Amino acid sequence: MSKLDENISQKRTETKKLINASIFTLILLIGGIILFSVGPIEYEMKESRILNSFNSIAITLFLAFLFMLGVVFEKFITHTKKFKIEILERE
Repeated sequence: MSKLDENISQKRTETKKLINASIFTLILLIGGIILFSVGPIEYEMKESRILNSFNSIAITLFLAFLFMLGVVFEKFITHTKKFKIEILERE
């Protein structure tokens, strides 16, 4: 029974990590969208230096979002594969 409890706690830990990574990915996406959309509205085009910095920050956040999306997707696939293997082993 203790091995089963250990497996359950490990699954909960993995699920919490996956949820935290997903939340961080959404924060990156929302931050990038806000910076990209608010930047041109807030400052006029004559202040291109500020606008360029907003755009570069937004692009950096978007690239970080894509990276984290890949990490979350990979963790999700690994998590489901482990779960399927355990189910097949029990049967």
